[in-house]
Amino acid sequence: MSLKQQLYGGHFTIELINGSDNYVDASTIREVPDNQEVFVGKHDDTSILIDLLEEVPESDLIKAMEYHLEDILYDLNKSAITPSDKVLHKDVIVDGVIYHRLSIISEDKCRDMYYALIRMGEFETDIIITYNPPCAHNVSIDEHGNDLDKFKAMVKTFTLVDKSIFG
Repeated sequence: MSLKQQLYGGHFTIELINGSDNYVDASTIREVPDNQEVFVGKHDDTSILIDLLEEVPESDLIKAMEYHLEDILYDLNKSAITPSDKVLHKDVIVDGVIYHRLSIISEDKCRDMYYALIRMGEFETDIIITYNPPCAHNVSIDEHGNDLDKFKAMVKTFTLVDKSIFG
């Protein structure tokens, strides 16, 4: 099992949840923008995305996260959230990284999505890491805590290897 997944041509690395061998690089299947890395589960509907984005002017971590999530939430409201669903948001800041948990609760399932914002101010870059764990039916929101712990552990492994990516 390979531990470190190279990103952006080896400029970054990360240790994907459950190991790189459990994922397919989506760019081998479909077109992926140059500022994004996408990995999809080989055996389930898991996905992990890493986006290099222009730094937003917000200095407050929560406001910066809200800014980046604005488009994502707009798309979710059009495609994945129904009027009868309950949507919960929770932010946690650990070691200068903000983690956002979005839970969509419907009658038969709870779907969690996790986001982390890493700010690289010296390069005027914000990095959003997204984790969509396997969809769990008939699972209460409290049973998803382990996914957040796995996500935090993965985000902590995100490493800049070669600064030349920033020019």
